[in-house]
Amino acid sequence: MIVAIEMFTAFFIAMSAPFYMVYATKVIALSEVQWGLLMFMSGLLGIMVVFPMGSVVDRIGPKKMILLGIVMVPFFIFGFRYANGFYAVAVVLCGIVLCNNIMIPAFSTLIANTVPRNRRGRLYSIIGERGISINFGNFWGGGFLIFQPAALGALTGGYIYKMNPAYPWMITSVALLISMILVYLFVHEPEEAQK
Repeated sequence: MIVAIEMFTAFFIAMSAPFYMVYATKVIALSEVQWGLLMFMSGLLGIMVVFPMGSVVDRIGPKKMILLGIVMVPFFIFGFRYANGFYAVAVVLCGIVLCNNIMIPAFSTLIANTVPRNRRGRLYSIIGERGISINFGNFWGGGFLIFQPAALGALTGGYIYKMNPAYPWMITSVALLISMILVYLFVHEPEEAQK
């Protein structure tokens, strides 16, 4: 079920991912230098929180952390279309990075705990290792199964962005709320981690 949720989510994340910079520079009117500074700031935040978030996943458990990240991230994504300047975009992107650093180690842990060790390499090559991850650049679709819906999502996103530049983020936000419900209902932690 994790793979199906990841494929569903990859389609919708890729719908908006390639257009963050376009929207930020064309609609919000940020300069290219400001966008570069935002990438630096959000990347620095990601580095600062990656180890603490991994530790929290070990203490709280991966499913709870996935749910925490996936509950918060739709609001940041939806908020991007209302961001009206550098600081508002900084809050949105840093919020997305924080959610990613909550979800990525949680998904990796959940998959590692669920899949026997002798099959993990094959599974990661098929789906990628990141789980659900929000991108605000060119969407890298993970493994073989994730790349296909992501590529189709990026193509679809171009048409949707052309209809209305705000639509990709609205649609992605709703899809992530649906993903959150799917994770809550269908993703279960094993009682004992696979060896």
